[in-house]
Amino acid sequence: MKLNFPQLRTLAVLWTVAVMNHPAGAATNTNTWTGAGGDLLWSNPANWSLGRAPGSNDEVRFFDDGATNDVVSINNIISANVTIERLWVGPTNGVSGTVTNAVHNMLINQGVTLTVRGANDNGSGPIGSQTPTDPHPLSTFYVGTKDDITAATVVSNTISGGGTLVLNNTNNELNVRQIISNAHNTGGGHWASLDMSGLGAFIAHLGRIRIGDGEAEPVRRAQGFVRLARTNNVTLSGPNQNDNVQLVIGNNDVNNSGNSAASSLYLGQQNTLSIDEILVGARKTPFQQHLYYPFRPAPRERRHESRAGTPHRRRVESK
Repeated sequence: MKLNFPQLRTLAVLWTVAVMNHPAGAATNTNTWTGAGGDLLWSNPANWSLGRAPGSNDEVRFFDDGATNDVVSINNIISANVTIERLWVGPTNGVSGTVTNAVHNMLINQGVTLTVRGANDNGSGPIGSQTPTDPHPLSTFYVGTKDDITAATVVSNTISGGGTLVLNNTNNELNVRQIISNAHNTGGGHWASLDMSGLGAFIAHLGRIRIGDGEAEPVRRAQGFVRLARTNNVTLSGPNQNDNVQLVIGNNDVNNSGNSAASSLYLGQQNTLSIDEILVGARKTPFQQHLYYPFRPAPRERRHESRAGTPHRRRVESK
């Protein structure tokens, strides 16, 4: 189902129009978390494959090394402001069944900001849709393995704390999906998950966000789940063409997920979204979009009448 602007009034969000650009240099280094430094700090050089803390031209990766085996235990801590170019969370195991040691739980301390910023697209131009020969998008933030892997693979990632995550690249994306190829489809419960429900604030100025967006072989049968932070301000300004729109929640061009599960987006306590088009539950994929609010009191809705020439606005917040 594709929603154009008038239909978006039914979502509990505040609609505006904005375009922001913050250029940065191309990422030239890959710095992978090892967790071998004897503490959990990003600032400790011994915790990283390059023997130094991440910098502004780095792609930071979290794979199997240094992972934990649940979605509660913190295994990496950001205690001072950090700027990097790309972030990829892609351990090859998950918390499903008896598989262990594959979860990354990030803590951003109160008053601290992790900024992921750049100017380059994901390698496939302004639309950003991958070709079958290149399943490795250079996304600003990617959650998932990117490569074909066996069914029932779960990629879990939580971000919590009183700090802020900023994604800033209007030519690029947040991409949350776990894929499996036709060869490995057994109907298993594979997915990629980004849970920021314990985080203070999430700010995004991106081209688009893709959740469970699959393409041609082997980038098919995609599933993704995202829970936003307590306070969110998201501006998407990329082009909208066919099913390549600014926000995609559940879309598989070729095959369904293999187990009829839905890709999902859970909103936080307060959400300000500036988006022109949303595609939800599109080809071969159901979807879920929720107000996710695990705190009390329950949120209440405020409605704002629009002035001539401005979007209709709806905001959900708690008092």
